[in-house]
Amino acid sequence: MDSADRRIREAGRLVKEYESGDSLPALDTAIDILRNVVALMAEDDPLRPSALASLGAALSTRARRLGKEIDLVESVDLAREAVARTRHGHADLGCRLANQADALLARFQLIGERTDLDEAVEVGRHAIRETPPDHPMLARRLTNLAGALVRRALSIFTVWCGRMRCACSAVGIAGW
Repeated sequence: MDSADRRIREAGRLVKEYESGDSLPALDTAIDILRNVVALMAEDDPLRPSALASLGAALSTRARRLGKEIDLVESVDLAREAVARTRHGHADLGCRLANQADALLARFQLIGERTDLDEAVEVGRHAIRETPPDHPMLARRLTNLAGALVRRALSIFTVWCGRMRCACSAVGIAGW
């Protein structure tokens, strides 16, 4: 196992340590390790998509905890790059697409930009198409897509209700 692979695995262990015990320093250390790995890695290194995906997922995790918009912006960019560098049919493509959809949904929830929600739905659908029917994460990915679709429906409904209130108010109909 080469040094980059070992360091990516160490960062993964630290992310799991954060998830099991809420150790923010462990998550910060994982992010630092992954940033360093990506910075030292050649553009054509076959492990680069994995390192990018891991860094993006760790930043998304930290952003959810701390509400840092800059982490979510970077997370989405890294997830997109990881997906772009992953060939069609690669075993990790579904996971990387799911991580991208997750980061977009998190950014929508923090910032409220509707285009993030729409893209999260489309990327989530792509993740499901790339996930084999017997994959253990298929149910979670389907659930995440369903959640994004519900959020989008609520967003559309909220806009519609607002427009109806304005229209009813303009013509003098009470109750809206």
